[in-house]
Amino acid sequence: MSNPFLRGLLMVGVASLLGAGCQPTPAPAPIKPEAMEKPAAMEPKDVMEPKDVDTDTSNTEPDSMKREASTFEDFTQAAYEKALQQKKPIYLYFHANWCPTCKAQDPIVNSVFSEYAGGVAGFRVSYNDSATSDEERALAKTFSVTYQHTFFYIDRAGKTVKKTVGSQTKEQITADLNTISQ
Repeated sequence: MSNPFLRGLLMVGVASLLGAGCQPTPAPAPIKPEAMEKPAAMEPKDVMEPKDVDTDTSNTEPDSMKREASTFEDFTQAAYEKALQQKKPIYLYFHANWCPTCKAQDPIVNSVFSEYAGGVAGFRVSYNDSATSDEERALAKTFSVTYQHTFFYIDRAGKTVKKTVGSQTKEQITADLNTISQ
């Protein structure tokens, strides 16, 4: 093929059909219910009632020490702008719905955010797939995203503290969230 434009277009088409570099991650084998351990029955033994103990735990932390719950949701421009206005730390996860690596990453990110307190506003941003909106394309362009499963950690001042590309462990995500939520 002598036309460089058509050759480039053909290469882009082939790359997108092949997953543009996504490396499949094998799914873990499901655990059969009969293989799971069943907890032993627990019976109270010699339980003693505490005496003269203040059991009111509703105010054990000063207000300045309480940490706000974090959220993780699909990107909308309104929610993103609200998080910016409220000066919340922001986590952006650019993913593609067809990408096997992204599909394997989703439960890890969901697990982190289900446990993480720190007031971080997390957003799953569709990138380079059939569900990508114009707002998401514009955000990807703003952040110069060129690849799915790209992560941005943005501090309360709106400064991008870290950008990572590729799979992240639960520990890596938590450490980076700690950096921006201080």
